[in-house]
Formats: sequence, structure tokens, C-alpha cells
Amino acid sequence: MMLVVHIAIFITTIISMNHSYMFRNNLKAFSCWLGRSQAKSFATSKLSQYNDVISSDANEKIKIVRSLKDKKNRDYYNLVLLEGYRHINDALAFGITPKHILISQSALARKEGNELYEKLLGNALIVKDSIMNSLCETVTSQGVLATFEKPSSLLDIPIRKDSSGPIVILDRLADPGNVGTIIRSCYGLGVSAMIFITGGCDIWSPKVVRSSMGLSLNRNMPLLELTWSQTNSCISKYRDRIFSKEGSNTEKELQILLADGEDNNLSYESVDFTIPTVLVIGSEATGVSNEARSLRGVLSNIRIPMVRQLESFNAAMAGSIILAEAARQRRVDAKK
Repeated sequence: MMLVVHIAIFITTIISMNHSYMFRNNLKAFSCWLGRSQAKSFATSKLSQYNDVISSDANEKIKIVRSLKDKKNRDYYNLVLLEGYRHINDALAFGITPKHILISQSALARKEGNELYEKLLGNALIVKDSIMNSLCETVTSQGVLATFEKPSSLLDIPIRKDSSGPIVILDRLADPGNVGTIIRSCYGLGVSAMIFITGGCDIWSPKVVRSSMGLSLNRNMPLLELTWSQTNSCISKYRDRIFSKEGSNTEKELQILLADGEDNNLSYESVDFTIPTVLVIGSEATGVSNEARSLRGVLSNIRIPMVRQLESFNAAMAGSIILAEAARQRRVDAKK
């Protein structure tokens, strides 16, 4: 008799657990459905508030945004394109106000789109998915795109209390991916300013801006687009200001490092990066130019020793390795 009772209790428990499991699954399914319904309801309410969803390529703002794929139009409007949640949110975190923000209808129905819309207090253009896809260059668009004004053009390097890192000159680099990667490395490794010699790739092209993760728009590390003539003048003024600020002898010269990778050059590990330094990174095809070799200063050609035979590192990798060593030396020096 007792055995029957125990079996009955066991079966009842199993049934109860099964019901509980089914209840939890049903509750979870209901919650997911409710979340999707709320998101859909949110999107619908926003779209109803924003009656004029842009559905035509003839819209003037769409025409402007589309035209920014060409350099001449980026220069004319003084605007750059940025797409993707992360890049746009990073730019907003820099305190930069967008000129245009476009969100597709499907993006608005997703959590990230909702949050971005709310962050902008509804100051966004809602566009049809087909229009958004035609504006974006990425294969799988996230459905958000923004335009921002280019940072003000500079001819001189500002001296800041928090900037003791080297100046980096990109000598007509042509590959957008390399340029964007170097911008990220320079920003993260404490470079004071970057100079881009005209004749290389456009640093405001969507590919460069995307590769730099939007850091092209930062206000902490100035980006200067200069000719070699302007660069010589800029570096000369920078030299005078930095040494007069330190109370040093005005006869002192900047350390100019040319990263050209020849075997008989000085290893980058032997360089003192704690003194005022300018690092020139040459183009992938032609290396460091003759104009770079004419810069006023104490010139040294440097290389990165390799363990195995390799023709060269690409410009982005070489620059990042050298700048990491420069940052390491400055950290050690700061602790003395």
C-alpha cells in the first residue's frame, strides 16, 4: 500500500514539474512576443509621429547625403559620412553634433534604433529601407547613417598639456584601410597630432572614416592635411614653440624618424622616444619621399628587425609597432 502511495506522489510530482516547465516556457514565449509587440508598437508610434517618412530619392537631403560619396561634394558641403551604431555613438560621445541622422524603418523597430532615436530626441530622418540600402556602402547595413562636419582645418599644431607624444606624418599613403588603422593606433598610443600629405587617399572618404572607427572626427588628436611646403613651415613653428616652452636652447632640433625599413638603418628599439619626435611613415608603393628627407631636424632612418625573412610590414602595422614602443618609453620615463 505504501509503495502505491509513493508511486502516486512521484507521478504527481513529475506532472507538476512538467506543468511548471511548460508554464515557464509559455511565459518566456509570451515575454518575447510582448517585447516584439512593444518594439513594433514603438516603431509604429514613432512613424505615426513622423508622418513624412522619406520614400523618394528626389528628396533634397537624400541627394546631399548620396553626393557625399564623392570627394568634391564632401569638400563642397564640408561633411563626412558615418554609418553604423557604434561609429555614430562614438562620434556623439565626442560631443559632435550631427548634421543629418537617417534611420531606416526596420532599424527603428529594433532596440538599437529605438535607443538612438531617443538619444537624438527624435531629431532624425526616417527613410524607407530601400533608400537606406542604396546610401550605405557596407554589404549588410545596420540601417543608420549620419553626416558630420569635418573638424576645422589647421595649419599649425596646437600645443596641449596632455600631449607629449610624437607627431606622425603620413607621406602620401594610398590605402584607405591602412590610413584608418594608423589613425586608430595613433589615437590610442598618445600621438599629439597627425599630418596627412596631400596626394594620398582622402582621409574623409567613407572607407577611411569607417576603418578609423570614427576617430577621424575626434577633437583630442588634430588631423592636418598639408602640402610638403606647409608641413615644413608647420614643423618649424612647432619646433620653436615646443623648445621655447621647455626653456631649452633654441638651437635644439626635433628628432625626425623616417620609417623606410632598410636593413642598415637604426632599430626602432634603440631610439629615444622621450624627446620631441616626428615620425614619417612612407607610402606602401614608394616609401619615404625626398621631401621628407629634407625636413629640418636630426634625421634617422629606422627599421623593425624581423625574425624571419619578410619583404616588409604594411604601413599600418609598422607604424603601430613603432608607436607602441614610443608609448612604452614615455610611460617608463613618467615613473622616474
